[in-house]
Amino acid sequence: MKSLQGPNHIVSGKKKADALARLLGNSDISEEFPASILRQHNDVTVIADEEALKKINE
Repeated sequence: MKSLQGPNHIVSGKKKADALARLLGNSDISEEFPASILRQHNDVTVIADEEALKKINE
């Protein structure tokens, strides 16, 4: 079983759907969206429920 050693983030609920879609999308890294810095990390784990994932692949 892989242990969760890098930055780990639990994303839950429809209120987080836009932010998660933005994080996993192609937007630029910026101070206006602090979570975007996670794209530069090579070992990030995101655990999300169905509501948070609703806007992925739209």
